[in-house]
Amino acid sequence: MTLATRTPRTPALRNDFDRFFADLWDAPFHSLATHRTSLPRTDVIEDAEAHRVVVEVPGFDEKSVEVTVEDGLLTIRGEMEARAEDEGSTYHRLERQQGAFTRTFRLPDGIDAEGATAEFYNGLLEVRIPKSEKSKPRALSITRR
Repeated sequence: MTLATRTPRTPALRNDFDRFFADLWDAPFHSLATHRTSLPRTDVIEDAEAHRVVVEVPGFDEKSVEVTVEDGLLTIRGEMEARAEDEGSTYHRLERQQGAFTRTFRLPDGIDAEGATAEFYNGLLEVRIPKSEKSKPRALSITRR
């Protein structure tokens, strides 16, 4: 049997990594990427009655978000208009989301797509898709022969 030896990282390589990340975080604010579109954070929850998808959409209004359920897919689209930049102001960091996003989720079998609802509150969008009666768990009674 042949044993392979593993050489630990050299201190020089570790120092290079440390310098790289130190340079990245110590860079002037304006040199970092300032415009990016990211996907909003999402929770997917299932209980006995329904599936729920909760999406963080702070700053959006309900008219700029579209929700569709079609062919076993839940699609959530939204668009935040670009902020107007103030003349004479220097922006050091722009992290709040702007631009468009699309999130698509494959729905499981046994849902009632016709009963889906969407509610907008406190910067959250909650989509609730009930389970069909056939797919809900049910208790069976045991009989004696």
